[in-house]
Amino acid sequence: TIYITMGVALLFLGNLEGAIAYFKKGLEIREKLGDRRGMAACYLDLAVVYQQQLNLSKSEEFYLNALKLYEEIGYQSGVTVALLDLGSLYFHYNLIKAEEYSMRALGIAKLINAKRDLVFLYDNLGLICLRRMMPDKALDNFQLALKYAKETNFIEGNCFINIHLSEFYRETGRKKQGITCLKKAYRYAQKLKLKQYIFDCQFEEMEYLLLSKGIKKGRLIAQRLLAELKNNPDLNRRVYGYIYMARMLSASGDFKAAQNYFDRALSITVKLPDNSITAEIYYHMGLNYKRQNKYSEAVPLFLKANEIFTKLGNLAYLDKIEHEIAAVDISK
Repeated sequence: TIYITMGVALLFLGNLEGAIAYFKKGLEIREKLGDRRGMAACYLDLAVVYQQQLNLSKSEEFYLNALKLYEEIGYQSGVTVALLDLGSLYFHYNLIKAEEYSMRALGIAKLINAKRDLVFLYDNLGLICLRRMMPDKALDNFQLALKYAKETNFIEGNCFINIHLSEFYRETGRKKQGITCLKKAYRYAQKLKLKQYIFDCQFEEMEYLLLSKGIKKGRLIAQRLLAELKNNPDLNRRVYGYIYMARMLSASGDFKAAQNYFDRALSITVKLPDNSITAEIYYHMGLNYKRQNKYSEAVPLFLKANEIFTKLGNLAYLDKIEHEIAAVDISK
């Protein structure tokens, strides 16, 4: 137990190598004791660390190891969590696979009445449906997630669901409702004092600032975020820090500096299997070139983004990309 506790503490402090070493030591001890449930828990901890580092293969390996052990000992709560986490892992890489894992977990969670797991699962399914352009189904899932979060007084759940509801309403043109949800999410995040959710609220706030042309405020938020994320172990959020800084710079006309931040983000994600983060970067890089009337550079980036999003089953950007390409002035 002390090794797991130390691993979690080091992870919180940003010492990933130290955290991995302690988690592996904990795993070794549990293997010697024949504690398969404890081994599975260690595999989950290791999988989370590698997922934060955008290491798909290692993370998947450890999640599958955990799933196998939980299935062997018949620990259904553990099976649910492992399947849920696999669904979350695949969200950026394969929406069909993410949905399959989530639906398998959902069936078990319902049988064992694991209400807090149902919060995560319905929220994940809401996001998947939103990316697959099924807004009615997405809202149904978000509302079910909210129902279970309220029933269990799950403050963390209320926080991330409201962030995602904000995105849902913003993307479906209901900005006022979206801002109301974002304000709720901020209150929950501040109550919990959990940095990762405050970061996510700030990312969402910047979306509204980009819509309302509040670029000056947006750049200040992006700069603060980058400073805080500099040594954060969660590489995924650090990448989004680069992306939002780039988008703010591009919107203010500082195209060269924007490209620099897009390149930083891309240098991390382009090494991975095809994923929606890389596709987002290509899309926004295309916009950055288009704003400079550099259409010959913009169109190939839009097409790259389109290819990846289509492959992943993510339909949310396809209309936007089609619109941007159609609006290109080929005479230039």
